[in-house]
Amino acid sequence: MDVQRSKSYEAGFEPEERVPMMYPHPNEIERAPDQQMAPEDLPEKMAADEAPENGMDLKPIGSMLWAGLGANLFSLASLIIAFASPFWLQTYPDSFNTFRNIGLWEACFQNYIHYKDDKQEVYDGCWWILNPEDKYWKLREWLLPPWFITCQVLAIASIIICIVTCIMVMAIMLHFCPVLNHEYHQTFTIYFASALSFAKVMLIFIIGTIFGRLSEDWEWMPRPDWNFLSWGYGFLIISGLGSIAAGVCYFMQARDAYDQLKKKEAEFLDIAQNLAASQSQIQLSYQINDDYSQDYPEKDPDALGTEAPVIYQGYPPTSQYPEYDQRYMERQPYS
Repeated sequence: MDVQRSKSYEAGFEPEERVPMMYPHPNEIERAPDQQMAPEDLPEKMAADEAPENGMDLKPIGSMLWAGLGANLFSLASLIIAFASPFWLQTYPDSFNTFRNIGLWEACFQNYIHYKDDKQEVYDGCWWILNPEDKYWKLREWLLPPWFITCQVLAIASIIICIVTCIMVMAIMLHFCPVLNHEYHQTFTIYFASALSFAKVMLIFIIGTIFGRLSEDWEWMPRPDWNFLSWGYGFLIISGLGSIAAGVCYFMQARDAYDQLKKKEAEFLDIAQNLAASQSQIQLSYQINDDYSQDYPEKDPDALGTEAPVIYQGYPPTSQYPEYDQRYMERQPYS
């Protein structure tokens, strides 16, 4: 770097060289064409260079999220099997009970005659509970007590919740929803998926409790002492266990992702503060060096006499910069 010299005030006089500037002026920095950078892009570049590489992934997609999705899909499959199964309540095979089995949407009987039927019609085989035929419609009030309808409604709600939860998680993992591409949105969506999973567990618990308790009512199915809860009801319980596992996995993944985001945010704010302080110091250093590099004003050589010209001496910038009126003057002898 060329050292700047002050002007000579008279022939044959040349002052001593000034102290070189510690920081180069931005205009003096030569960059390659592919390294040209706008001044406003400098903070982002320095922040990216100074960011710690600790290997943490900002995307909240980890093994626990995959495990939660697998448990959720397993729970959904089990719930669909239970929902469609006609074997929630079943009689023992070697019993002489006229009732055979029943599910949420189908009932099976063998030579059954309802005691309140005036026509004393015989019901043999299986049929849809909501069958609109008159023969089966008159048994609807007996087959569908209020608690049984409650179980049907809650089972439908559980399937809807499980499907919505799977769609939300897959939207995060496959990135087909632009709204969920933000890390915080993804994290809170996983929290919401965990809450939905636990809500589904509560619905399944209510269904299991109501059906398991009231299916023993003697006014509903004949000879409840010969009946038992079958594999369709078991798949309902399995679905609840899968929902518990999915909710726990979602919660753990969301909590870990949220902690990482908070840590990254704190690190970024610390880097930004340090960068702002460094930028202000560099700009102040540029300003001071620019002030020192200005040409000195012309003075009358006759008025100068035998005194040496006044030279404003530069000094390396420090954290404590003196004001302009505090700059000292140093007299230099003739060369």
